Formats: sequence, C-alpha cells, structure tokens
Amino acid sequence: MINKGETLPNGATVLDVDSKITRHGREYYVLADRGHEFVTWWINPEQPNSTSWGYYFDNLEDAQNSLYSRCNRSEGVA
Repeated sequence: MINKGETLPNGATVLDVDSKITRHGREYYVLADRGHEFVTWWINPEQPNSTSWGYYFDNLEDAQNSLYSRCNRSEGVA
C-alpha cells in the first residue's frame, strides 16, 4: 500500500492518497510533490512504480482539488 510521506520510485513524495469505486473495482490516486510541481496520478498501490495519467500543477491547492475531483469528492472530507 502507498502511504503519505513515502517517496515513490520516480522521486516524488506522496502527500495524500485517495480512492474511488468504479465498475472495474477500486481505483487509487496519489497527490505528490515533485519538488518543482505537484501532481495527481492514478496508481496501483501494490506497484509504486505504476504512476500514470498525471495531472500537473504549480500550486498545492489546485492539485488537492484535482485529487478530490478525480475521486468524485467536492471537498477534502470523504
């Protein structure tokens, strides 16, 4: 499983992890800090090197909103 504070194989630090249920099962997403930008990625929590479908941002607030949106939430509370 991916945890907050973990460094992914690509060097990004995980700031948050969230998920949603789809017709294909649970999908996981991470919010990560790459040092010069923030990103939300789809991820397989059993394979930390599986990040894909990234959305990139210059500020944390926009990146957090992206994570909430990707997980079908309107704000930071599940």
